[in-house]
Amino acid sequence: MWNQYRVYEEAGRTGIHLSGKAFMTRTFSDVGLLAIRDVFQAPDLKVTASLFIKRYCAYIGILEGMSRRNIGLSLSLSDLSFVCSETTVAVYTPVFPVKECPREERGIWRERFLTGLFRDHVAIMIDALARETKLSASIMWGHVAFYVHVMYRKWIQEEKNEAVRERLVADFQYLLAAPPELFGSQINNPLQMSFCKMKTADKEILLRRTCCLNYKAGTKGACYTCPRLTEQERIQQLQKYAAKA
Repeated sequence: MWNQYRVYEEAGRTGIHLSGKAFMTRTFSDVGLLAIRDVFQAPDLKVTASLFIKRYCAYIGILEGMSRRNIGLSLSLSDLSFVCSETTVAVYTPVFPVKECPREERGIWRERFLTGLFRDHVAIMIDALARETKLSASIMWGHVAFYVHVMYRKWIQEEKNEAVRERLVADFQYLLAAPPELFGSQINNPLQMSFCKMKTADKEILLRRTCCLNYKAGTKGACYTCPRLTEQERIQQLQKYAAKA
């Protein structure tokens, strides 16, 4: 499952672009961010930050472990290293701590676990990138919210085990109703977003609320979920995506 979310065991990995400690201390190496900008073919650091958060997905693996497998997979930000390719952000870690979720008082454990994930991990990354690149934190939280909504809806729809499905629904509802403090914010819960939908012949597609700026990087164009697209442009992008799949 870790490989699915591009999380790998650190074994003398070279070519590191950023370390988790850089996010925590807000002392980015100019070379690191500029190197990622060049790898992403981004025109500036704002686009770089947007695409970095959009492509970072280790936290989704942690959420899947909690809700689908009922285990706590912990990735300490201070231990992580990040390596980027043209379209991905890979994470390297020296350890993979796994703890089974306690059957009793799961609600208390869940709150603490998710606070560690969002306030002490994702929020730190977003706040540091916002300060360094001047990209609005709300744009980056929009990427996180979109991914959380898409994946929980997918897991709930696919799950055949009723007990697991009920846990998925309960965890998703909790995330949407969680207090702002869980996300390191005193203003609002950044996951409390509604998304427009587009129906195709075989599925329902959520559309992003915030553009990830992918259209500014290289020659890739806008994502088919981009709010900037017209309906006709979205259909064309979907056809291109289906042809590559």
